[in-house]
Amino acid sequence: MVKHKALRRRIVAILDLSDEPITAGSLVERLIDSGLSQRYIGNTGRVAQVLKSTKGVTFKTIKVKGNQGETHMLHGYVLESHDAFTDWVKNSW
Repeated sequence: MVKHKALRRRIVAILDLSDEPITAGSLVERLIDSGLSQRYIGNTGRVAQVLKSTKGVTFKTIKVKGNQGETHMLHGYVLESHDAFTDWVKNSW
């Protein structure tokens, strides 16, 4: 049985709308903004553990060029495969 069903669904919905990787800390803020309570969400470490154990979600690092030609790295979680998550939900719940 998969734990934290509502939290995982909300995380996937947020990641699905994002064009860039999202850190666990930033995701906590977005989850709170979406209406979930801090008590239910827990801390950044808990969210990171949920992210790591959710099928279809992966950690990525991408290079981004700034307006003045500088390059910097973005690190965070992305929804790599919505289908993998959907299949996992069907088979696990």
